[in-house]
Amino acid sequence: MIKKILYIAILAILSSQLKAQVASDYDKLKFGKIEPSDFDAKPFGKDSAATAVILFDVASLDFGINDRGRWAYTLERHKRIKILKKEGSQYGNFEIVIFQNSNYKEILGSIKTASYNLVDGKVKQSKSSKDEKFKDQFNEDYTNYKYTVSDVQEGTIIEIQYKIQSDVIFTLRDWYFQSEIPTIWSEFTFALPEYFDYKLNFQVMHPVELESDETKPILITGLVGSSSTHQSDAVRLNCMSRVRKWTSKNIPAFKNEAYITTEDDYLTKLGFEIQSTRFPGDTHHNYSTTWEKVIEGYKEAGRFGDFIKPNNYSKKLVATIISEGDKSFDKADKIFKYVKNNVKWNEKNGDYSVASSPKAVIEDKVGNIGDINLTLLSLLKSADLNAQPVILSTRSNGKHPGYPMASKFNYVVVKLTVDTTSYLLDASNINNAPDLINPNALNHHGFVVDLDQKTGKWMSTDPKDFSSTLSTFSITFDKDLKLKVGSFSKKTNYDGLNFRHKYQSFSTEAEYLKDYASNKNGLKIINYNASEVKNPELPIVEKIDYEVTDYIEEAGNLVYFNPLMYERYKENPFKEEVRNFPVDFSYPRLESFRIVITIPEGYTLDKLPESINYMLQDNSASFLYTCIQSDKQVLISCRISFNKNVFSPESYPDLKELFKHIVAKQNQPLVLKKI
Repeated sequence: MIKKILYIAILAILSSQLKAQVASDYDKLKFGKIEPSDFDAKPFGKDSAATAVILFDVASLDFGINDRGRWAYTLERHKRIKILKKEGSQYGNFEIVIFQNSNYKEILGSIKTASYNLVDGKVKQSKSSKDEKFKDQFNEDYTNYKYTVSDVQEGTIIEIQYKIQSDVIFTLRDWYFQSEIPTIWSEFTFALPEYFDYKLNFQVMHPVELESDETKPILITGLVGSSSTHQSDAVRLNCMSRVRKWTSKNIPAFKNEAYITTEDDYLTKLGFEIQSTRFPGDTHHNYSTTWEKVIEGYKEAGRFGDFIKPNNYSKKLVATIISEGDKSFDKADKIFKYVKNNVKWNEKNGDYSVASSPKAVIEDKVGNIGDINLTLLSLLKSADLNAQPVILSTRSNGKHPGYPMASKFNYVVVKLTVDTTSYLLDASNINNAPDLINPNALNHHGFVVDLDQKTGKWMSTDPKDFSSTLSTFSITFDKDLKLKVGSFSKKTNYDGLNFRHKYQSFSTEAEYLKDYASNKNGLKIINYNASEVKNPELPIVEKIDYEVTDYIEEAGNLVYFNPLMYERYKENPFKEEVRNFPVDFSYPRLESFRIVITIPEGYTLDKLPESINYMLQDNSASFLYTCIQSDKQVLISCRISFNKNVFSPESYPDLKELFKHIVAKQNQPLVLKKI
């Protein structure tokens, strides 16, 4: 019977509830027990201006057998938030995401919410009504339960308490000690029966203490049913449970700055993935404890290993795509373009296919990332090309911890090797080219899987080349000082890809131009042309002629205008004094402007702007601005380059200083003087 529970639990990735009672320092803080002194709580340190503060956020997680006869866990959470400013009232709205499909089930139960206000020295409680919550079906697997706490204003204390029962036990819900507002106290208690072992994935940007770690006996009871006999057997398990409690206090708010992957990569949190099980009367089972186990799982999966094996359909299809005498790269290029042009991405990620076969993907003409790129891989292998799957975690999914953790992968691309040169292929978007994968997949590393040898290795997925925007502007004035501008711009690699995405998101060029001009006051487009939009392997070339009115500022006999007009940084993207995480630009980049200004008749240049050449000590980033005059023309050259895509926190002050110079110089007006 114990073995039956194991296979129901793990092979189907099941879960359950039944508590091993855990004492908490916050047991005395019962729901609804609010004292007038609780309203005195204030944020701390640099967060003194916060709009709200979490007074405490406490949760416990324990295991048992649920009403489906499966192992499951129960998460109970209790949280209080003090609203400090009117803007903080948004924290009276919150949501809880629940997962459920034909195999797994999560249940949201026992939720209570209330608000408390101090009126004439007494605590006034307002309980939320049923009308203040509703469901939003995010997709077929996820449901958002949204809640609005009533009577929330400046000074309000919000209280939330709920329970989630889940039989998704392969990975448990992450516990976040940190959030976008400061937290005075966070506590997480994890009670784990001796039958299970989980990897703990700690991400600590703020101190977390293991306050207690003890082992105690527990009794787990439940009913385990048989699908063949439709009978249920009672189970009583006396076992030991390891109970650990982690705490953290005075946790600063997370400041989401520019150029990061996802805040999930930097929040202080704790994650879990099952490592092994050992049940009485059964052998010890390891789950993804080694890379060999991870790769074996992919190889044996019908929607991965079996999916990419060469088959009759793939071979026959490839024969219609390539020609006799094609060289290896030409074969790969034709197959790559065929998949891009014939299967549309449904905007869903995945390192596995959800379709039954490459044939189904081609016939349906739509699929997730796994469907598309594993189909590409199957066709490439059917053409006898050297191609391997590369699994990775997207930027929005967060960085992979680096050790064997299969659940952290959510994307797959193809590594193609021709002779001694390797390329990354991602056929999910028609604008992708070799080594030009979806921007969200640029998360620095991917794991190359060799299914035959059951081995793998990490490889860099960082772009090899610069992405650049090189622009030239010719500016003249008419007699009314209206600006006439002719511009030429060339965009390469990811700059070109981003342009194509935006340009093609509009049904017509006219709609694109309307959007282009929408935030550029005084601009009137005269002529426009964009070439190579449908050829992702070539740079985008964009030519625009336009007029600008009401852009000049006159003060006596002086005329002021900014020659960079709409193509400049208006403020420094880096706001904080200190940054504890990297600056991630995704890819090396170069931005260059060359501006030729013809001084109008009757005017002269009042003062030539000073040039600047600012460079980081290791030459990893630089800013060059020069301005010279030749007779009636002024030539301005502005060049910003980042020679790498990731900068350490130690480089942050230098980058901030770099952008300080960029903003100051790009917003410096050119001054003409009336003769």
